[in-house]
Amino acid sequence: MSQKIKQLIIKRSNHSLNKNGELTTEEAEIILQRTFDENNNKISEITFAGEEPEQEAFYVYKNNLCVEEKINHCLDGFSENATINYNSDNLISQQIKKYEYGNEITNFYYQGKNLIKKEVCDDDGTIENLTKISYLNDMVVLLEEYSPLDRLVLKRDITIENEVIIEEKQWSIENNKTLTIKYNSWQKDVEPSYSILNAEGKVLERTTRIYNDDKQLVEEIVETTSQGYQKYITKLEYDAHGNMICSETKNANDEIIKKIETLYNNTLPIKTTHIEVNKLIDNSIQHYTDFFEYDFFE
Repeated sequence: MSQKIKQLIIKRSNHSLNKNGELTTEEAEIILQRTFDENNNKISEITFAGEEPEQEAFYVYKNNLCVEEKINHCLDGFSENATINYNSDNLISQQIKKYEYGNEITNFYYQGKNLIKKEVCDDDGTIENLTKISYLNDMVVLLEEYSPLDRLVLKRDITIENEVIIEEKQWSIENNKTLTIKYNSWQKDVEPSYSILNAEGKVLERTTRIYNDDKQLVEEIVETTSQGYQKYITKLEYDAHGNMICSETKNANDEIIKKIETLYNNTLPIKTTHIEVNKLIDNSIQHYTDFFEYDFFE
């Protein structure tokens, strides 16, 4: 029987090098402290920058469903409080966020277990944002977002042609900004390869994803043309438990621009090292390490 985590503390140590190779970092730690109940529900999350809390979040559960949450932005001196209600299928039916200036009420409507409408209202019940969703065999085929009600700000229209899923995404409707996303194939539990085209049909980005027999992503190739032709290849490695132990991204010149390595104890991470090189802007290097500390229920 696996142990249940009572508390998790993540300590991050940052440092970086500028383009001249000068160390510009402080060795200050960022600490994230999470506390759980015996049902593995997160009941608090506190972020420390130095010795004082930067942000505090607290959660209350009923029947393992989060019904209240409170977030204190300690440095900025304000807080957010939310009450969450559920329907008979344990799906969120309403969320009420309380701010100093008033409330924001979000209502959720379903057909079966599919979300078909979401309304964001003010204290007076005036709808400020509306999202409508249509489905075909549980797959989203049309999504429209209005803000306010008479202004369409986002539209996603999804069709299937020759087993290829095509998504046409429009935003800033009055300026006629349109992207078309073509998914090569669609399989359950995996993110497909896709291409993004502008209104003229020019390919702006192409992402190719390769999976192993366990449906684990092992390679991702991203090609973009927004700032001239750029190509990025990410390769991923896993251990016998299915944990991702290494993710390495290289550019077209075979230079490492991002690398993440994680050390595990069975399935629990105990140390993660991140390295990121900004080749396009200033050739700086960001480097930080996360250390994970656990406290378990007896």
